[in-house]
Amino acid sequence: MELTEEIKEKIKKHCLFDIENESCGFIIKDGTVIPCENRAEDSNIHFIIAAGDVKKAKKKGWIEAVYHSHVIHDEKEKDDSLSHEDIVIAEYFNIHSIMYSVKNDRFYEYHPTGKPIEYIGRPYVR
Repeated sequence: MELTEEIKEKIKKHCLFDIENESCGFIIKDGTVIPCENRAEDSNIHFIIAAGDVKKAKKKGWIEAVYHSHVIHDEKEKDDSLSHEDIVIAEYFNIHSIMYSVKNDRFYEYHPTGKPIEYIGRPYVR
């Protein structure tokens, strides 16, 4: 999947709507961006997409990628690329992962490799 400027603009618009919380959603094979509600209790540092939102997205087409944002917690924070947890989730679900950094106005991508994830230090994924 190619992350086009049009897709980036749609993701960025969604992510900037509420910069206090992580935004999330899907990108369908035809390039359609589907914003989802972040259902995480601590939505300023995590994201959870409800099963119902996954079902709705699948009805629109093949899900090519999941996206989310990282928000500004502290101006002193370093570069906030994809977290270890983001990579584990991408590998576990075998899905292209895109993250938009609100602080750096930058996109990061991860394509799953199929390599096994170590159990020690691995975050719990439900």
